Amino acid sequence: MPLLAGLLLEQLLSQAEKAEIILLEKGNYVSFANCGLPYYIGGVIKDRNALFVSTPESIESKYHVDVRINSEVIAINPENKSVTVKINNTYELTYDKLLISTGSTPIHPQLEGFERENVLTLWNLSDTRSYL
Repeated sequence: MPLLAGLLLEQLLSQAEKAEIILLEKGNYVSFANCGLPYYIGGVIKDRNALFVSTPESIESKYHVDVRINSEVIAINPENKSVTVKINNTYELTYDKLLISTGSTPIHPQLEGFERENVLTLWNLSDTRSYL
């Protein structure tokens, strides 16, 4: 979950404390410090866990949000006000209001040499394995 989405979530929660909020995250982590990744692979940050800003448990505890990691939304069905969610199987989840935070992906520029195996991107925690 990008930091911006986290700030938006915090603002929404302060305005609607009694709302039922479900946060669906496609990956394993809901919040980590991207800016700390170079410091982690460079050895300045020694403990990988120091990169985690929030965990599903901390968000659930602090904000009373139902956090579901490894949950990919594969379809939005506006006529039914539902989304189709894929984990191991698929299921429908209905909503009253839907907030979409799509995240990002690294840009792979069309530059000579970019396709070489020693040219890497650093975007998320999984990418750090390529460097370590």
